Amino acid sequence: MVHPTCAHARLPDPPPGGESPLHPTGADLVVLSTQATDEIGALREAYRAIACIRDMLDQLQGSPGNEGRVCPVEVKALMAFVNTEFKRRLKSAKATLALFAAAQAAQSTITSAEPALP
Repeated sequence: MVHPTCAHARLPDPPPGGESPLHPTGADLVVLSTQATDEIGALREAYRAIACIRDMLDQLQGSPGNEGRVCPVEVKALMAFVNTEFKRRLKSAKATLALFAAAQAAQSTITSAEPALP
């Protein structure tokens, strides 16, 4: 199974030349909402990793006898990596939520344009 932040859920591309507008279905919205939920979960996971590293560093700094056990260069590299991953996941979640909002708006437009059934 592909990790939720590795492959973005996408609606099909509209036909070339703008022949007809994109008509998302309810299934498209379900796929996008599921994708957004997964990506937000991955974002929370990255945030928890950042918080865990910070808590561990705080504990190490307050403990006597632990001086020199943690290399500042390595800690800086780890934090840079985790922060970069957090930003990537945030960008991915924002993109999916924007696509979901656009699809929902398009579906609302289509639904409101359909004649009411008697």
